[in-house]
Amino acid sequence: MGYRHLEELKRDWRQRSPEIEDALSRFRRVGRGRDEDLFQEMAFCLFAIQTSARRSDEAVRGLANNDLLWRGSPSEIAAFLRHRVRFHNHKAAYLVAARDAFFGGEPSLRAWLDATPPTVAREHLVREVDFVSIGTNDLIQYLLAVDRNNSKVAPLYEPLHPAVLTAIHETVQAAKGAGKWVGICGEMASDPLLLKLLVGVPDRRVLGVHVFGTGATEVVHIGQAVMINEGTVDALVDTVFNYPTLAESYKVAALDVANKLHTLSRLGV
Repeated sequence: MGYRHLEELKRDWRQRSPEIEDALSRFRRVGRGRDEDLFQEMAFCLFAIQTSARRSDEAVRGLANNDLLWRGSPSEIAAFLRHRVRFHNHKAAYLVAARDAFFGGEPSLRAWLDATPPTVAREHLVREVDFVSIGTNDLIQYLLAVDRNNSKVAPLYEPLHPAVLTAIHETVQAAKGAGKWVGICGEMASDPLLLKLLVGVPDRRVLGVHVFGTGATEVVHIGQAVMINEGTVDALVDTVFNYPTLAESYKVAALDVANKLHTLSRLGV
């Protein structure tokens, strides 16, 4: 189960904070490291597609230790990656192509990253691919640093987190600007409707609605009507029809908000 009480979360944080701070410190140093260090991080990101983080990290370290990361041919790297990561042939070819691109001339990888804003880097990336596929499961886990298979933090796995929605929106806009097709996969794509409410405290007014999925256009007007009339979350709890209507998602979201508001009031927030 997840954390049932705030004190339990704080206690766990106090126990593990040195380990967490050390990991964060090492991560920050990577961003200021040598080209070789940055390229290893890039290799990890490439391998981690449809492969676990642990196995991807072990593959990168293994290539470096065997002097293949910098000098190996696509066939040599693919042979090493076989049974270690998925799609080993493609990933070996992509790794060598990236190595040639960033270490075959100027500017260096470090200089390019320092001089290139994230938006420009994203546009550069989409120009180099045939299409874009957004894997929402990994996107959410890496972006929010939440392992959905870990019962202690799984409740923090939030598909409609603003950071997730922003990342998807910016990726889609960059791909559209380059004339590239965008697909989405993962649990988020299989859900016909995902809905999240933004509610004010303490007046409980509905301030915003995020709706995502194939049924979004059928229910977004409900949220609009409630906000225009300055309605509260309680109005959704009391008036929205239950299953089998898609509008039930409003009641589910509203009940979730109501429970969280109750918890905040008990904590004196």
